[in-house]
Amino acid sequence: MKLQEKIQSDLKMAMLNKDVNKRDLIRVLIGEINRMGKDVSDEDVLKIIKKMTENASLMNNEIEINILSEYLPKMLTEQEIDVIISDYILNNNINNIKQMGLVMKYLKDEYGSSIDGKVASLIFKNKIK
Repeated sequence: MKLQEKIQSDLKMAMLNKDVNKRDLIRVLIGEINRMGKDVSDEDVLKIIKKMTENASLMNNEIEINILSEYLPKMLTEQEIDVIISDYILNNNINNIKQMGLVMKYLKDEYGSSIDGKVASLIFKNKIK
C-alpha cells in the first residue's frame, strides 16, 4: 500500500472515529501532497511529513508530532548507525575524511530516510580522526 493510500484510509478512520485533531491534520497533509501534483512518490510524501513534523516540534505540538510520526519510517539508533559505519569503513578501506561522500552515499542508498544524516556524519568524523 502506498503511503498516500494509507493516509487516505486513516482520514476515513479519523472521520468515523470523530477524531477531530487527526482528521484536520491529515486534511492539511493531503493538501500539501496535492500541491506537489498528481504523481507524488512516497519519498516526496515523507519529505512533506518530515517538514510538518519539524514545524510541529518547533511549536511544541505533541499531538501533531505523534500523528505524523505514524507515517515516518523507524529511525536507526546511534548505536546501529555506528555499527553500520564501522563495518563499511573496515570492508572498504576508508581511511580519510575525503572519503566521507562514499560512506554517506552508501548510507543513503541502503538505508534511505531511516538514517539521520547529521548523526551519521558526526559518527564518521569521530571514527576517522
